[in-house]
Amino acid sequence: MSTPVPRCSCPRPPSDRAGPGPSARVVWPSGLTIYAATTLYVADEFNHPIRKITSAAVVTALAGSASQGTIDGPAQTARFYLPYGVATDNSGNLYIAETNNPTIRNDRK
Repeated sequence: MSTPVPRCSCPRPPSDRAGPGPSARVVWPSGLTIYAATTLYVADEFNHPIRKITSAAVVTALAGSASQGTIDGPAQTARFYLPYGVATDNSGNLYIAETNNPTIRNDRK
């Protein structure tokens, strides 16, 4: 990954700015994990989604949105409340820890 994804210094930027590296924004990256040396997952803590950054520096919202909450379900309907930590296992499952929810949640493959 040679193209940096800039961190926005504004207090509350547009929330779901996905796309190629320079046009995307991650508000408060707090947890990072790499899977298969090609994908970086980021807990965007104060923006609430889990971001996926490819080796081509394309940023998407993998799960969750700018709406905080505690909702399990498919990526588009799941909600997180201050996601803080992310980790993957050898099978590609993603585990998510949140600051204000006392659980470890996962996005099983």
